[in-house]
Amino acid sequence: MAQQPELPKDWLDFMQKMWNPMSFPMPGMALPTVNVAEVERKIRQYEDDKIIPSGPFKGKKIEFAPTTGIDMFLAIAEDFMRRIFDFEPGEYLITDESSLFDFTGLDEMEITDIHKKILAVYDLDVSEIQSGNLLEIFMRIHRRK
Repeated sequence: MAQQPELPKDWLDFMQKMWNPMSFPMPGMALPTVNVAEVERKIRQYEDDKIIPSGPFKGKKIEFAPTTGIDMFLAIAEDFMRRIFDFEPGEYLITDESSLFDFTGLDEMEITDIHKKILAVYDLDVSEIQSGNLLEIFMRIHRRK
């Protein structure tokens, strides 16, 4: 059995390099093996000035979308991410601006596959939500309860 390569120690640096013009971009934003606590620690480290200290984005300001809406539907969000994408809490980072399109390509799932799975699991057709916004989907799931 082939030995697995060692994972990067600094995920912020890894994510910065991932968008380097010479890098091969990953589909979507999901990184299922990311230690979310470590990413949050790095975010807090840069919160005061929000300036990236090194790498290809050195000197650029970092700003993350809010999670206020997602936090209001946390139980639905966790259930959805588990049942649709097989992610456990702590294995993903979503914000109020996150979209189904952020997760296309995972397990070779395309947007139509994701729509079909949501329909099968929640009996809810979300294909008309052109943005694929997760918060809007979570609100619809909440209204159906």
